[in-house]
Order: sequence, then structure tokens, then C-alpha cells
Amino acid sequence: MLDKKHIFRRINFIVFISYSLLSILNDLNMTTIPLPIDLSVCIVLFLCFNSIFEQNNDSHKNNKL
Repeated sequence: MLDKKHIFRRINFIVFISYSLLSILNDLNMTTIPLPIDLSVCIVLFLCFNSIFEQNNDSHKNNKL
């Protein structure tokens, strides 16, 4: 069964991939959608969220032992 953290992690990944694709299309002048943040900021946020989830998973595993 999917828990909230797993769902949020998948949504985080989908948003990151979508934003990356949109940024690449903007760089290639295929779209003209103004993006509110730079792709590097998006990458940092993605990595931060993933590290937070990994820390939470590790702490839950340690508590079960």
C-alpha cells in the first residue's frame, strides 16, 4: 500500500522531470512560457526533498530494530 511519503516522493519526481523538460524546451525556443525559478534551484529543491525522505526512512528503519 502506498503511504503519503511515497506518494509525495513520486509527485516530487514528476514535478522535477516536468519542470526540467519545460526548461529545456524554453532554452530551445520551442516554448515561451516564463519560468518563475531557475533550473538549478529546482535541482537543489529536488535533492533536498529526496534527502529529507531518505533520512525519515532511515530513522523509521532504526526505530524498528
